[in-house]
This record gives sequence, structure tokens and C-alpha cells, in this order.
Amino acid sequence: MQSVTELDIENAKFDYENKKVSLSYLSDEYGAYPMFWSRKIKDEGWIKYSKPSGKDIHNIVTISKFDGILSTVAVRKVKEIVEELGIHYNKVDEPVIIVYAKSYEYFIKLSRDVDMEGISLVSEKTGSLYASPNFNAWLAVGKNIATIGGQIGITAAARKRIGIKLGAEDKTDSLFDFVDSMTEEKLVI
Repeated sequence: MQSVTELDIENAKFDYENKKVSLSYLSDEYGAYPMFWSRKIKDEGWIKYSKPSGKDIHNIVTISKFDGILSTVAVRKVKEIVEELGIHYNKVDEPVIIVYAKSYEYFIKLSRDVDMEGISLVSEKTGSLYASPNFNAWLAVGKNIATIGGQIGITAAARKRIGIKLGAEDKTDSLFDFVDSMTEEKLVI
């Protein structure tokens, strides 16, 4: 069996708490033996999935509608984004959020690949160094994540620009506050 990473454990917990899955499913999907998952569930107090009641259905992202389309990592990211956006979430934004979540999933996979093979590779024919294709893809996906995140208000800069306040409010000045104060000073002179 393969070693289980922290990300695998988080994804397994998400699956266990948000889908109807068995221990053998967790074992097949994330590695380790079913007994490992049984102990992990008991030790950490994971809450077994139960179907939501009728009144809760409109308040949650239905995980089952993404089965077969998105991986657990992407589904978790969709759910996190929808919860963070709260009242600012609109179903019209869902395709963009899904593209963001899929990009995030690819980013995680490519990060693992780049960590294993490195940023540059050695050509077998010439012996010269060249940039890893996975590293180039990782950079492109990272740029895509930043672009999409800016469009839907996920990045700090985008939230500041469009006036969304998520979670605990940060009292420190941002780059935008600094630029605004510089602009105001110039206008006074």
C-alpha cells in the first residue's frame, strides 16, 4: 500500500462526511488498509454522512451533482468558495467556480509532480538542461488560478476592489489603501 499524505486524509475525511462511502472505498481511493481508516475515523471523531433534510437542501452545494465530474479536491474547493462567498454567491458563477476548482486540482497534482522530478530535466540525447513540462504547466495553471480568483472575488485584491468582506476583517492597510492615500496626497498638492 502507498503511504497516506495529509491531503489524502483530508480528502478521505471530506468524502466520509459528505458522501456515502465505505472503508474499502477509502482504502481503494487513498491507500492504506480499511482498518487504518476505521481507526482514523474513530480517533479523530469523523462524522458519518447523513442525507440532508429538505429544509437544508437549498443551503448546501449538493456534492452528488459533481460525482464523476470533479475529484474530491475540486469538490472541497467548490464548497469552500461557495461558503466563503456567502450572500455574494450566485448560481451564474458556478461554471467559473468549477473551472477554478479544477485548476486548483491540477495545480495540486502538478505540484506533486514538480516536487518529485524537479524544475529542470536533463535531455537524454544531448545532456543539456531544459525546463520541465510539468513545471511550465504548473506556472500556467497558477496564473489561471490567480486570474479566475480575481474575477470571482477569491483573491484578497479582488475582494478589496469589489468591496466583499469575508471572514474576520483585517484591520491592516493593504496596498490599495496605500495607493489611495498616495493619490489623494497628489491631488491636494
